Amino acid sequence: MQKRLEALDLNLILALFWLLTERNVTRAADRLGLSQPATSRALGRLRDIYADPILVKSGREMNPTPLAHSLLPTVTKAVKEMRSVFSMTEAFDPEAASGRFRVGCKDSIAMRIVAAWERSVRPKAPNITLEIVDLTVECARDLVSGALDIAILPLNVEMDIPPSVDMSQFVIKPLFTDPWITLVASTHPLAKQKLSMKEFTSYDHIIVNPDNGPEKSNIDRMLAEHGLSRQIAYRTQSFLLSLPILLGTNCILTTSESLLGCGIIGVQRLSCPLPLDPLRFSVGWHPNWTTDARHKWIRSQLLPILAENDPQCLCHLDDLIDAA
Repeated sequence: MQKRLEALDLNLILALFWLLTERNVTRAADRLGLSQPATSRALGRLRDIYADPILVKSGREMNPTPLAHSLLPTVTKAVKEMRSVFSMTEAFDPEAASGRFRVGCKDSIAMRIVAAWERSVRPKAPNITLEIVDLTVECARDLVSGALDIAILPLNVEMDIPPSVDMSQFVIKPLFTDPWITLVASTHPLAKQKLSMKEFTSYDHIIVNPDNGPEKSNIDRMLAEHGLSRQIAYRTQSFLLSLPILLGTNCILTTSESLLGCGIIGVQRLSCPLPLDPLRFSVGWHPNWTTDARHKWIRSQLLPILAENDPQCLCHLDDLIDAA
């Protein structure tokens, strides 16, 4: 028998959304601003309403039942509509705000985001925690549900997004371009010199391949066209790990400019001798967050700083903040 809407506790819609999003009672309680016992009671009431376990313990995780999987798109849409109703007159007070803002990105641009956050958001909203998570297949669920506040995505690098993730449902806008640079330790013999391709290939290299991609990169293919090759001394999946390797060796690292963030002591930046196309990055978020006052305020502070050196993206700043 169908239950009357007026007879239901509509707070359970939000509880269901965060339980299905976080798949963890403690984390859902944190999102809801409730105690863990109160959130457990909400889960119990939802199980009674649906006559279904909703979440089933599996090792350290709780996995949604088939019914819960089918409910997530509908409950996500319902939460979006509720947010839009209350955000029309909602005021956001940065100084009093707390909680966390989750950004998904590759670690190559993490320092750039931290530097921009330090300049734009933290001075005005010191109690909001910036949480950076690696943009992997595992966090695709967070993108779909809105548990991730924004994702910063490389446009011209293949992303291993599962076929079940419909990227068309997200708001996605161009944000910045990221040129390639060549780095050496400041004690390196080539420091403060203009690099030729011959000098570029005369020292060992560090290569960062975060997705275990092909052995041969665009750099190697370009060198081969000139009858040159380079020796790879270190290969890692982590951009940030490549920096201590760089500082401790006479190797060369060619990477995106954002890795330097607000500057790293002991690293010398050189112009890359190869004509590599810059990486293009976009920012994306779930439509749930578009009209949310808190989210919109953070976008208005953070995104202009991230885009400030890219005139093409700066001219679309209103779209970055007000995109529907």
